[in-house]
Amino acid sequence: MWFTLSRTEWAYLLYTRGVSYARFAKVQINGANGLLLFPDEFLWPNDNLAQPTALNDASADFTQINYTAAQFSELEEAGCVFLRANGYVEHNGHNPTHANQTYGYYWTRDFDGNQTHSYLYFDNSSISPNDNNATVHAGYALCIRLARRAE
Repeated sequence: MWFTLSRTEWAYLLYTRGVSYARFAKVQINGANGLLLFPDEFLWPNDNLAQPTALNDASADFTQINYTAAQFSELEEAGCVFLRANGYVEHNGHNPTHANQTYGYYWTRDFDGNQTHSYLYFDNSSISPNDNNATVHAGYALCIRLARRAE
């Protein structure tokens, strides 16, 4: 069954889960900024493929490394996931995109019952799974990243 992660699950994924290599790195893929998430058990797929130097570092910027689509395919086959910094679209339609390529916004499944939701946020110097209960109106168009339990 597919689902959207909660704030607590995003925090676990980014900060506390046990891993063999790293939890995440901020990178570019074909010039697109985002977070590269590593699986729990990870072996670097190719000795000729450059490795990020800033691992698990929320304050790192996206420009430390720029992978091609072919290079990312190797990482993806090894279990990596890329969360692109896509910005968001406001619900009032006055600002069709906000900070595309600068900020990443992904909905969590946490809902306060008052048309507001929590979200994962990241930019060039920080990452926040919104443990501070910051919310955004449900009418905003943020990205969704679906997950499922490992089998």
